[in-house]
Amino acid sequence: MKISGSRSIRSGAARRTEGKGGAGSGAKFSVDSGVATETSAAASGVSGVSSVGALLGLQEIPDAGEQRRQALHRSTDILDELDQLRLGLLTGSVPRQRLQRLMKLLRERPGGYADPHLDVIIGDIEVRAAVELAKMEVTDAARK
Repeated sequence: MKISGSRSIRSGAARRTEGKGGAGSGAKFSVDSGVATETSAAASGVSGVSSVGALLGLQEIPDAGEQRRQALHRSTDILDELDQLRLGLLTGSVPRQRLQRLMKLLRERPGGYADPHLDVIIGDIEVRAAVELAKMEVTDAARK
């Protein structure tokens, strides 16, 4: 089918006036006045979203899979830093940046660990790293 041109389309329906019904339509609609009619209640307005804040808060709650993935990523980073620290101890040179990064990773834990023994071990590692950083600062201050 080929469309040859464009015309504007009128919006709105054609209106009928009361006197111009279809052919042969002389009957009118009437309500029997003997029957009582019920009045309907007015429609209530559309209510808005009651609590957008609750919906936004619900979206911010991470699911269990996401929490597990983040914890696994964080623990892998900590183990990598500890492994690099071990290599540094064996070679005799532990960079300050390595200890600072380890301290940063250890402080990022969101509210502890499920295993209390692991929480104690992580706390011990954090204290030991802080002691080593303090020693480095003292030796750097003595050199100046």
